[in-house]
Amino acid sequence: MVAEVRKSSDMKNTKSTENQLTKQYNGSESESTKLEKTLRTISEGVSAATGDAFFYSLVEHLAHSLGTRFAFVGELSKKTPDHVRTVAVFDGGQRADNFEYALKDSPCENVIGQTLRCYPQDVQRQFPHDQLLVEMGIESYIGTPLFDSAQRAIGLMVVMDDKPLGHTATAESTLRIFASRASAELERRQSEDSQQKSEKQYRLFIENFQGIAFSGNLDFTPDFFHGAVEKITGYTEQDFLSGNPSWIQIIHQDDMGVNHESIENIRSVPDFSADREYRIMRKDGQICWVRELIRNVCDAFGKPVSVQGTIYDISESKRSQEALRESEATLKGLLKAAPICIGLVHNRVFSWVNDHMQTLLGYTGQDLIGKSSRVIYPSDEEFNRVGKNKYDEIHKKGTGSVETRWQRKDGDILDIFLQSTPINPADLSSGVIFTALDITERKQHEDALKLSEARLKALLQLNSMTDASIQDIASFMLEQGVKLTGSTMGFTGLMNNEGTALATHAVYSPAMKDCAVVDQPLHFSMDEAGLWADAVREKRPIIINDYSTPHPEKKGLPGGHVPLARVLSLPFMEGDRVVGVAVVGNKEAEYDESDIQQLTLLMNGMWRHILRKKMEDELLKAQKLESVGLLAGGLAHDFNNLLTGILGNIELAKMYADPADKVYEKLTDAGQAFSRAKDLTQQLLTFSRGGEPVKKIVSLGALVKNSAKFALRGSNVRCKFFIPKDLLSAEIDEGQITQVISNLIINASQAMPSGGTVKVFCENVVVRQQDALPLKEGEYVRISIRDKGIGMPREHLPKIFDPYFTTKQKGSGLGLATSYSIIKKHEGHIAAESEMGAGTTFHLYLPASMQRTTPAGSDDETLFRGTGRVLVMDDEDAVRTVAGEMLSYLGFSVAFADNGEKALELYGAAQEQGAPFDAVVMDLTIPGGMGGKEAAQKLIEASPNARIIVSSGYSHDPVMAEYRTYGFASVVTKPFKIKELSDSIRQALSNSS
Repeated sequence: MVAEVRKSSDMKNTKSTENQLTKQYNGSESESTKLEKTLRTISEGVSAATGDAFFYSLVEHLAHSLGTRFAFVGELSKKTPDHVRTVAVFDGGQRADNFEYALKDSPCENVIGQTLRCYPQDVQRQFPHDQLLVEMGIESYIGTPLFDSAQRAIGLMVVMDDKPLGHTATAESTLRIFASRASAELERRQSEDSQQKSEKQYRLFIENFQGIAFSGNLDFTPDFFHGAVEKITGYTEQDFLSGNPSWIQIIHQDDMGVNHESIENIRSVPDFSADREYRIMRKDGQICWVRELIRNVCDAFGKPVSVQGTIYDISESKRSQEALRESEATLKGLLKAAPICIGLVHNRVFSWVNDHMQTLLGYTGQDLIGKSSRVIYPSDEEFNRVGKNKYDEIHKKGTGSVETRWQRKDGDILDIFLQSTPINPADLSSGVIFTALDITERKQHEDALKLSEARLKALLQLNSMTDASIQDIASFMLEQGVKLTGSTMGFTGLMNNEGTALATHAVYSPAMKDCAVVDQPLHFSMDEAGLWADAVREKRPIIINDYSTPHPEKKGLPGGHVPLARVLSLPFMEGDRVVGVAVVGNKEAEYDESDIQQLTLLMNGMWRHILRKKMEDELLKAQKLESVGLLAGGLAHDFNNLLTGILGNIELAKMYADPADKVYEKLTDAGQAFSRAKDLTQQLLTFSRGGEPVKKIVSLGALVKNSAKFALRGSNVRCKFFIPKDLLSAEIDEGQITQVISNLIINASQAMPSGGTVKVFCENVVVRQQDALPLKEGEYVRISIRDKGIGMPREHLPKIFDPYFTTKQKGSGLGLATSYSIIKKHEGHIAAESEMGAGTTFHLYLPASMQRTTPAGSDDETLFRGTGRVLVMDDEDAVRTVAGEMLSYLGFSVAFADNGEKALELYGAAQEQGAPFDAVVMDLTIPGGMGGKEAAQKLIEASPNARIIVSSGYSHDPVMAEYRTYGFASVVTKPFKIKELSDSIRQALSNSS
């Protein structure tokens, strides 16, 4: 109807325009007549047509009436507004196919949306870029624009010919007249197309609508119910339109209460709308979740009169939501129970943290949520460092990771590996999710491995320090201990054998460079030592992590000493005996068990190295003594034979001289001089292959006292003895041990030229394998001789037992070397400890004996006299002569032999003659002949009751010490005095009786 009204109106407009144009041509009858005829023809041809028929009729009649070859009507393309799409084309007397062309560079470009344009000829020349004009051979062109009712350009109408146009006025007028009709029809056509398209789209939407669209009255009786009805409900559209069932009937009964209020509001509240979700019961009995969007429609008075809305199946969405909720619950449970810290921060403020983080740090969620993460960092510096590094990495890589340290609520520090990922990398304020792994144990293992490697390296380097002194070894290991524990100062010291005092051996100097005692040896009595010595007293490591805390054992610090904040004092042991202490201090963090372990391993390694070095030094000393002894032994043997002749003759001369005579005095002086020569020879023998001790059980207490007192006669030094009543005896060579004690006492006296007291300690000790002494396990007597003299430099200690080493102007350098050799031959040990300015202590260890003791040092000078025959066998004529005269003086008859064969011959002959020898004195060694050992064996085989005395000035053979084992009844050592020979004769005769 609208189209028809529009068409009638268009026809009226066309007629009106026609009348106006006709009036314009009244001046020219022929033109007017022609125009009228043209208009009439066209009008009659198109009057009844609409749509495409109208346009094709129009272009056909235009071409015929105006006498042109080509006519078309075109509309602007909706897809490309700079193009025209023809709706009707007439070409060469027939309808042609529609086409689309570009407006640019064409005459149509000047027409569309503007005004009528007429190019009666040469149109190709005027529009040289329009290829269509060329292809069609067009020469003339007239076009008029078409507008819709709103005066918007919608197309154009054109006539063209392949020859110039005449009568252009008629053509122009005709186009103008029919332009309005063509515009109206084109607008109507476009409107119909749009409507058809909309209807098509609507039908397509409804047909493919996945929900249900409905409308109905306020009782919810539908008059329209369309869409995926059967798919959602199982019922058809017609089921609901017929009310079987009604929609309300399929709503789940548990959800009716939810819908009741909204139903009442829809019926009564103007312009009410609702968005609700509920369940329905499908025809097959399944439950389906739906979402309903419903509104009421009101009349002109605002009263609700109907309803309309849509319904959607949201079952899948509900299942997804439920799955999401379950997933979220699962994830939340996982996050909550995760064995790592997980949390969320906004601008480094905690928004959420999981349970593990709360447990790890000792905080509750309430303690942390809403608080800055600074609260868990030990310092501002660490907090800022982590923030910078983390966010720098996030900007570069999208995530950030950093190793840091967190502080628990109780103050403990944890090593943490922190990883952070922003929720929105473009906007960090939206939040950052982080995970944190406690790597404290791993870091401890890594640190322990590094420390172990460093310690192993230090111990390997220590093993290469073969020529280093104990001082250098202690300094090196202290430096390693300071570094491995992270300390900045320290010192080490070694205990004396009694465990009563300590001497420092190394001080870590970088931190102590200004200390008043850094380059001075320090000695501490354990009774007077400060707090650090608790470790020695208690035999366990002591850690003080707050040195400012008051403590009664603190003794203060020397001038220039660095202030102390923390101290670790560690004793190192030999068995259960403390042998030294290492002290380190001022570690940045607190000392703990790992520091104790590191320092213990280092110090034990150091002590083992020191012990090994001491043993190597002992071996070196023994090797030196052995090499010197090879020379000394030979000299001593020959010298003793000479001394025997000289000293014996002096003894005999004194017996025949008047004691009041001057000659007697000189003989006495000569005897004393030769006694000193004898002592020197004995010292040479002691560290030679000779000098084997002639042992017997002796009470050491009495021997020590007598030897010490005798050595100090006439000096300004006195002795103070500490000898227990239960002191064990020892099997020793009385003379040799007396010599050792005398040497040490004399040395102590000489170390105190201004006088003083030498303290002598004797005690029973048990040596075990772990004591690391060069001794067999067992019971020993330890004799310690301590002076308060000037002491010895540390560098001299390794050399004091070397032969001929001395620091005294008048010393021979044999005293300590001899003492060392004597103690070694007694299967004992001698050691020394000394510090400059503090004195020296020598320690002797002698194997203890449980046997009955023999009184030491008899003063009986009575000579044993007797009768009978004695055979003397010696290769030296001077020795035979002196021995013979001494024996004659004692009342014996003497016979002589210069070798073993001759002695056996004389002994046998005497027995055959009935005048046997009562005793035989045999030299142990006869160069080039049978000596005393072999001769004694043969003699005893022939005469088991023979009483044989062994004599030698070179006693390397154990026969001198174990003479009874070889069949001898007694022993006398060259050079001997008449009293010594007398005693040996008495012992031999009494043993055999």
